[in-house]
Amino acid sequence: MVRRIMLNGTSYFGQGAIQEIVNEIKNRHFKKALVTSTPDLFEFKVATKVTDLLDEAGIAVSYTHLR
Repeated sequence: MVRRIMLNGTSYFGQGAIQEIVNEIKNRHFKKALVTSTPDLFEFKVATKVTDLLDEAGIAVSYTHLR
């Protein structure tokens, strides 16, 4: 079975780059985000840096934990 993933061609880096996540989602008129991470990154508040921004912006979020 063939599977295809198209990755976003836009990358941000540097101080404050994480803030652009919300702008990118809104500019593309997306309604929901899927956040996939390991449980450890949620426990140690790494992934929650992203999910908190999405929550504050009113963007629906689905979570998937990898093992």
